[in-house]
Amino acid sequence: MTLMKSKPIPPIWLHRFPYWQRALVIASILSLALLSMILQRASLLTNGQEVRLRTVPLDPRDLLRGDYVVLRYDISRLDTRTIKTRVDGRFHYHQRAYVTLQKNDDGFWQAVALADTLPKQLSPQQALIAGYVQRVHTPFVRRHHPRNDNTAAPKCESPCQIVYLRYGIEKYFVPEGQGKELEKQRNQHRVAVLVRLSKDGHAAIAGLDIDGSRTVIEPLL
Repeated sequence: MTLMKSKPIPPIWLHRFPYWQRALVIASILSLALLSMILQRASLLTNGQEVRLRTVPLDPRDLLRGDYVVLRYDISRLDTRTIKTRVDGRFHYHQRAYVTLQKNDDGFWQAVALADTLPKQLSPQQALIAGYVQRVHTPFVRRHHPRNDNTAAPKCESPCQIVYLRYGIEKYFVPEGQGKELEKQRNQHRVAVLVRLSKDGHAAIAGLDIDGSRTVIEPLL
């Protein structure tokens, strides 16, 4: 005998309102949520701290949504042997991670620290970007580099890992027809990305820097 699953019954108080009123309330809630997301993004692009990130080659194009350029940064892959690391145990898939950035003399910002918790304090010369662990690679077991048993070789402050991160700024949509040219410029290392950061590390692309000139600007809305 097969038992039939009963459909969930709406709360009794909902039946006091006509269907169109219930639909209107739901639509209003969704609209307010969307408006809140738009305003948060606009606030981040207006007030967030701007950093300039170096990109590395990858591939482009979304045939359903027009052209876009897929972006990967030099901070997308971090080696715990070469960066200050603080983690409880080891990093794992989809874990929240926080990267401390510091500005170089060439104007680009580089990663100087990696942690699994929000840093309590940064220097005035630093910024914070938050992301998620996309994957982790552990090509070595020893705390030293496998090709160098010298005790002077770099040691890991935590388990030795290569951590791949995503920050939510890995795609940049452009007008149809411009993606291929932008991809070509990116692969020639001519494209930098201007990113705005909130104090807790949320990131949004503010524009592109091509050959040292801000040529593409992301709209606020």
